[in-house]
Amino acid sequence: MAIIKPGTEFVGVCTIGFAFVEAGELSFPTSGVATGQKLISSTDAMTDSASDAFGKSFGLDGLPDFLQNGVLENAHDMMGVAIKTLDRVNSAMGDAGRLLDGDLSVLLMPPSSGMDFTNRLQRMWRSGDALFRNSGDIISKIKGLSGLTVDRGLAPRGVWKTDSKTTQIQTEQTNAVAQAMRTTALAEAARSVSSLPQPPISQAGNIITPVRLPQRAEAGTDAPPVKMPLLTHPAVTSLDDGGVIEPPLSYDTLTEIRDTLNNAIDQELLRVTDDALFLALNTVRADVNRDISQRLEQTEKTALLTPTDVVPALVLAADWYDSAARERDIIGRNPITHPGFVPVATLKVPVR
Repeated sequence: MAIIKPGTEFVGVCTIGFAFVEAGELSFPTSGVATGQKLISSTDAMTDSASDAFGKSFGLDGLPDFLQNGVLENAHDMMGVAIKTLDRVNSAMGDAGRLLDGDLSVLLMPPSSGMDFTNRLQRMWRSGDALFRNSGDIISKIKGLSGLTVDRGLAPRGVWKTDSKTTQIQTEQTNAVAQAMRTTALAEAARSVSSLPQPPISQAGNIITPVRLPQRAEAGTDAPPVKMPLLTHPAVTSLDDGGVIEPPLSYDTLTEIRDTLNNAIDQELLRVTDDALFLALNTVRADVNRDISQRLEQTEKTALLTPTDVVPALVLAADWYDSAARERDIIGRNPITHPGFVPVATLKVPVR
């Protein structure tokens, strides 16, 4: 910036000043992987592999009626286990499960080949997505579907040589239905990770959290309080009429999601017998870990601290981080009624 001003000591003379800022090292764009899109692609491929595996292993055509009815009864029992889990996640998903349970006799019994069964399963797992309002709903879905796959009600049953031939056939067909339910649920749970909000990053590398200023009324009037504008930051993931801001996902939450999915996928890898489905499961596990690892790199680790007295958030930020600007990191992560009066309570705050 140049500053020009007339001289004060000499007529017709002016002075010019320049302010310079060191540019620093040159930085070039770096290529990266769109981990969310890659995860969606791998889960879609896993669903296709699950459908192919089911089509190759399942078929009731030509079997006696009592065998067909036995497999159908076992399928109803397993759908009952799934419906209990879906009801806890979302009522719409539970209703979709009951509709599918009522159509099993059409989807599984001859002359149907059973190929439409996996498509209906996939629609059932996604039936409540339109009602999910925040990341908490998505996390509940991920945990619910992952837990369902390790439930004993959907576990494969042993096929013993000492059993009669009809019992072996019924068990094999039942296991095919259980595998289709487990693998499609796992694929949807992994796919849901891509729907989680990305952690916002500031230019300094710190997470930014948005704050809505308190409502106020114009002085000397009886007008209702005027809503103050929201300080716009990339961290805004949801905002309802009451001005509630959804905080970014914590480091611990992301780690828990990763461990939950890894445990469920590892368990399923021990059960799968189809080679293509086994490879698809491995690919999904790698893509899940890659996506969550990228999120963890952009997420601050948190710790629990307790103020010694009721003080403003500005004071706590200056005391804990030597920067009053970090007050947003305190307010955005904790249910604080007024930033000027932070209570003596345990607060979740960034480590750095």
